[in-house]
Amino acid sequence: MLTLSPRLRGIPSPAASFVGREIELRDVGELLGRARLVSLVGPGGVGKTRLALEYARAHHDHYRDGTVLVELAGLAGLTDPALLSQTVLHALGVPESEGRPVLDLLIDYLADREILVILDTCEHLLDACAELAEALLQETADVQLLLTSRQPLGIPGEHLFPIGPLGVGSENGGAIELFAQRAAAVAPGFRLDGSSRAQVAEVCRRLDGIPLAVELAAVRLRVTSLRTLAGDVGNRFGVVAVGRRHGANVRHRTLHAAIEWSYDLCSDAERLLWQRLSVFAGSFDPDAAREVCADELLPAAEVHEHLFGLADKSVLTMTEDGGRYRILDTLRQFGADRLAGSGVEEAIRQRHLDHFLALGREVWTHRVASGQRRLIGQVDADRDNIRSALDFAMSRPARYRDGLALSAYSILLLGFSGRSEAEYWLDRGLVAVPEPCPERALALALTVQWSFATRPERVPALLEEMRWCLEAGTSESGDLALAPIMGVYLHIFTGVHHLMTGAVAAADTQFEAGRNRLDALGFRGEVAIALKYWASGLFVSGAYDACLTRLEEALAVLDGIDGECWQRANVLLMKAAVLWVIGQREQAPDCARTAVALMHELGLRHGLAAAVDTLAWLTAEQGRFHRAAQLSGAANSLWDGERDGLFGGLALHTVPWFRESYDATVERARRELGKADYTAEFAKGATLDADRIAGLAGTAGDEPLDAVISLGPSLTPRETEVAALITEGLTNREISTRLGVSKRTVDAHIEHILSKLGFASRAQVAAYIAGNGFTPDSRFAAEVR
Repeated sequence: MLTLSPRLRGIPSPAASFVGREIELRDVGELLGRARLVSLVGPGGVGKTRLALEYARAHHDHYRDGTVLVELAGLAGLTDPALLSQTVLHALGVPESEGRPVLDLLIDYLADREILVILDTCEHLLDACAELAEALLQETADVQLLLTSRQPLGIPGEHLFPIGPLGVGSENGGAIELFAQRAAAVAPGFRLDGSSRAQVAEVCRRLDGIPLAVELAAVRLRVTSLRTLAGDVGNRFGVVAVGRRHGANVRHRTLHAAIEWSYDLCSDAERLLWQRLSVFAGSFDPDAAREVCADELLPAAEVHEHLFGLADKSVLTMTEDGGRYRILDTLRQFGADRLAGSGVEEAIRQRHLDHFLALGREVWTHRVASGQRRLIGQVDADRDNIRSALDFAMSRPARYRDGLALSAYSILLLGFSGRSEAEYWLDRGLVAVPEPCPERALALALTVQWSFATRPERVPALLEEMRWCLEAGTSESGDLALAPIMGVYLHIFTGVHHLMTGAVAAADTQFEAGRNRLDALGFRGEVAIALKYWASGLFVSGAYDACLTRLEEALAVLDGIDGECWQRANVLLMKAAVLWVIGQREQAPDCARTAVALMHELGLRHGLAAAVDTLAWLTAEQGRFHRAAQLSGAANSLWDGERDGLFGGLALHTVPWFRESYDATVERARRELGKADYTAEFAKGATLDADRIAGLAGTAGDEPLDAVISLGPSLTPRETEVAALITEGLTNREISTRLGVSKRTVDAHIEHILSKLGFASRAQVAAYIAGNGFTPDSRFAAEVR
């Protein structure tokens, strides 16, 4: 989704309550009151991440610009420091600026912000995290860093906060409270009393109070009694307890024994699946798990059942939307160690690569098709998996060409939010595969596509190499299905280059050749892309009437493709600009508004920013300066100050005519409104999230801002149902019964609602809902959304 909480970026709502760390939570807050870099250091499974996230949720209002979580577990094994900076940029929702080092852009963005950045599981990239932390401490004034790691960074300014196990005292131990809460969730009716407390205390003592070990033990009450569980723990962990000396090594042994205990209690099929799931970085969906993990020993039809089994044993957790699974890094590493000795690790990793290579091909084939929104969401969710697949391919000579193809697709897969990482992988792929083949031609074609707007001086050499690549490639090399369409793109991009250098006749010849070839191949959707690029070249060269003709032809093609959004939005943005400049100004704003709606539907933040920017310009040209200022502020918040959005394959803001016109209209709006009023209206727009920005842009009149956008938050439909039922005075248990879902699910929904509304109690939610006249029916969902 585009919508990010401005206060809690990437901070998930807790699936269970926070237990046993209240003193540490207070002490971390006190330490951050006097230090800018605090590292929560401790062994795996001790609760470092949970403490960091709880601090963020409890104290986000202490930071003017909120908090952001940057998860680094998915970068394990990748050592390039630039990927760390790129990951932080992505977490912040910041687009990149061509030609600028990513670290410089990150520092500039954070320079005047007061924000807490949480870097989670830094042990995977210790040197890179140290380098980044030092740079941020030196170059920014009000950025604070909260890190979780098994090792300290060891840099000046780092303040260590060791995280130890929970207390195991029988009266008030945090480990006992944690066990009791988790046990009650899986074994209805469980409660601590005189007899059970002593048994739970002994279990927790044997497990050293390590939260992950305690949780893995508590979930076993789903299938066994407390008495039996206590006996099992005593038998298994007695050896560990003998001669016990407090320290990290003993705790590591205890945690390892607890995980191994859970592993031994899994079925054979669940163990196989646990091992094989370790190849996933970050989260994964059930279909991917089936495709990557299934074989004759683990039938595909049974994978979903075994996923449920592992989730039931707390080996897996579900993401907030309920559609994907995640395995805790400590448990993932345990599975990876077992997979390494299984004899099938290479085959499983090959299938992981094949799965995400297929995703890349699907994104490529859906550039002009329906289903784009689903794919964009999947790409965003699988970013870490794509990185992992790329790194694997680049380490296996036999898969270099697949790696190059996936590197090329990464411009589409990863380039939705930033170019530097996509180019990093593309450069690695081009170095790995210097010989001519269709995959190299694809990589060159996508490099040309970007270079038109960013580095046009490279285009002639790239086109020549692309021509050589297609002519010299042998018939048995690479993905032969790519070769015909690459030949078409050679014509199209050569034509764009001719137009940009003034060779109009030569350009027309190339475009016609490309279009004829597409017609012969039957690639109807590609015709729309060819026409769009043709129009782009005409736009830059100032041939507006011819440009409009090509755009109308492209829209006619796209009209026959149900559900296509991306190409249509880009074509409409260009059409809006052309209509305005040739004097047909009535239709121009409507084209831009439709483009805004399409980009919002796609969930593309930067595409939405480009569309809103264009609409702001057109609105100012109409003399509607208040609304133009609001739209400019909204677009600026989406760009975060860095405008380099793609416009029909070319960067909109690098076109001199548009840049000059845009700047002139903004300046005119400032003069007409006065600096104070313009700044106030700009600020109103800058506070809106993506959903409200789309609502604002969709109105053609000049109604007051409050009249055209919802003042409520962007709650999901289910959250709106839960929020409305709170006004009826129902308890969480009663709401779960009414909706037919578990109480834990309702608890999580209410946590989300409180976070989004910025409230601390159900009473505040009820008052807010009642005060806005919402009722627990479908109208409520429509009004809030």
